[in-house]
Amino acid sequence: PGQWLFDGVMGLGYAPLALNKFGPTLVQSLGMLFQNLAIGFAVAKSTTGGGSYLAIGELEDLTRDAAAAGLGRGITMRLLGINHQAMYWLVPTRIEVASRAPGSIRPMTTIARTDSAMAILDSGTTLITAPGMAYLELIGAMLEGKPEVVQKCTTTMMGSFGQLMCLCDVDINPVMFTLTGTDGRQLQVSLAAQDLMQLVGVGALGQGVCRINVMPSPPGMPLWILGDVFLRHVYAVHDVPHHMLHLFPQKGSRVAAILEADQQDSSRVLSDTAIVILAFTGATCLAAVAACMCTVRKFRTVRASEEYNSF
Repeated sequence: PGQWLFDGVMGLGYAPLALNKFGPTLVQSLGMLFQNLAIGFAVAKSTTGGGSYLAIGELEDLTRDAAAAGLGRGITMRLLGINHQAMYWLVPTRIEVASRAPGSIRPMTTIARTDSAMAILDSGTTLITAPGMAYLELIGAMLEGKPEVVQKCTTTMMGSFGQLMCLCDVDINPVMFTLTGTDGRQLQVSLAAQDLMQLVGVGALGQGVCRINVMPSPPGMPLWILGDVFLRHVYAVHDVPHHMLHLFPQKGSRVAAILEADQQDSSRVLSDTAIVILAFTGATCLAAVAACMCTVRKFRTVRASEEYNSF
């Protein structure tokens, strides 16, 4: 602890995800050693800001250690199964994008939101991924009202592999993730440019070039994935046998916080405005994004069905 630097922990998925059934999975093997196996980790924010942390042991010990470390009361979430099987660390999540006019002191205004996203917490994924058209809608909302993106962003830069690259001085709208615990308390993580942009190189004129830390989910994957970009701000304790997830804001985080019931804003109302579909590529897509000034809209999400269920 305090010295390690790692990006994630391999093998935390449940047994039904295993491709080859030659023996027990990592989680199954560890489960033989503990009565109530828990695996907790915090991913380092950077190579200079402290180390990553990994703990494997009894659930009671890990949650007690979290309290002793000053992380306070986290939230507890029940995993969603797929066809009544535990597979991923899958939880319901509210995702919204907000904006504020340059120079304005008014509160942020929500421009896009979904209350029904199903998201996998996965340290094996570096970025945040969004399924299908939700990816284009998310990028569109992040860049909405930013006319400079037409000149400063591209998806065709050599080595970009289709991901959106921008000059690092581009201002993007923040993305907020809200996860609700079994007792109604919420964990809120609000990611702004310093989290959603990663320096990857220098342009011909010496300007920094940044990658937008969002990408499409793998083909056929209807779920969101919250990778290291999200996980760097929480301490996640995986309660393996009970299919529960305990989340705490990382100590000192300025973007993650626990909201008690009386702190939650229930006054916002979703508009029924149709989603703007940004099914374009290259400069055409960026021009459409820059010109888009819409009321609150809903991200397109997979329709909830009996396929996804609580245990």
